[in-house]
Amino acid sequence: AAARPGRRAAARAAADVDSIASVASAAAPALVAAEAALGKCGFGALLASTGLAWGKAAFGGDTADGERRAPSASAVDLGVAGAANAFLAGLLVVRWVDSGHFPLSNLYESLIFLSWSITSVQLYLTSKVSKSVVPGAVAAPAALLALAGATLLLPPELQRAGALVPALKSNWLIMHVTVMMFSYGTLMVGSLMGGAFLVLDQPDESAVGKVREAVKAKIPALATVGAAGDGAMDVE
Repeated sequence: AAARPGRRAAARAAADVDSIASVASAAAPALVAAEAALGKCGFGALLASTGLAWGKAAFGGDTADGERRAPSASAVDLGVAGAANAFLAGLLVVRWVDSGHFPLSNLYESLIFLSWSITSVQLYLTSKVSKSVVPGAVAAPAALLALAGATLLLPPELQRAGALVPALKSNWLIMHVTVMMFSYGTLMVGSLMGGAFLVLDQPDESAVGKVREAVKAKIPALATVGAAGDGAMDVE
């Protein structure tokens, strides 16, 4: 008789475990579908952000007093970039719920997080650096390539969520790896902006300068991108 309460408690615990497992198995297809939808929406938003930034850089230079000046980012540009960032953040959250651990355990999740980090840096720079299109023209294609590499190039078996290896079963996965990946995104955007500035700042008589001037002759609005790059490092 004394053992009956313990047996009843064990039976209730087993029933609770079975119910949780059944709910998880029923929710798994919905989570997978949500992850796929968010990935497609994020890809589309990044593609639109890239097109807007490059289109404005090439053809959207503003005119003032008869002179062209650097094109500026509009609320639409920020909204599309913000939507891409939100879609990627949602994808990471769904992946976290689906896998049961922080989504930084394989190459697929790392590329998604890197793409989200790049869009976050893009939003910060665009809102703080004179509303210039330069951060978007540089960062959006990089985030798009990272997301495309994760969703289109990696085989399905590398995209599936799996159990954590023992070395990653630690709080350092959230603390250290998150900061490291966000640092990678920041460094990538800074490096691309620095490289773009070096290309735009080459003398006209150099080989790079001749190619640049030839392109500018075909698309005159590109001359404004150099002006935008000159002020891209001046944070208000």
